[in-house]
Amino acid sequence: MMQWPELAPACAVGITLTVMLMDASGDHSLIDVDALPTADGDYQALIPIGEAHYAAGIQLGRMGDWVRIRQASFHDAEGFPQFEDEREGLPASLILEAMEEIAPGLYRCTGDDAFIVVPPPDIARPGKAMLLRLLFRPVSRRHEVASVHKAAPGPLHRP
Repeated sequence: MMQWPELAPACAVGITLTVMLMDASGDHSLIDVDALPTADGDYQALIPIGEAHYAAGIQLGRMGDWVRIRQASFHDAEGFPQFEDEREGLPASLILEAMEEIAPGLYRCTGDDAFIVVPPPDIARPGKAMLLRLLFRPVSRRHEVASVHKAAPGPLHRP
């Protein structure tokens, strides 16, 4: 039986992500996953993908116009993170929809509907549950961008 460590101190403010899990037959379900802040200023979401059966669809466009994705990797769920170096794991591929990579790991979301799909890893471990670990940071949140536009609606002019 897997035991989860106490992760959320009273001062932690997380982000709830709605994740669509999809299998090869087309069945899908929606789950909410809490992404908790890390010491580096990123957010970490641990998304269960079973025995590498599920692709994960994660809508990031609602959070902001710009998102930095530092890492997407697969890990054995049992013992994570105590028995595994958090930097290791199987690299995950990202399929972008309504997002464009401007610089390595920096993405511009073209609308609220921007999302990523992460296919399951090619290597399945029968009987072993896996996690998709996503480390990300909203660089500009949508409400912050809107408030900046209200404060400075037009271009700045110098005399």
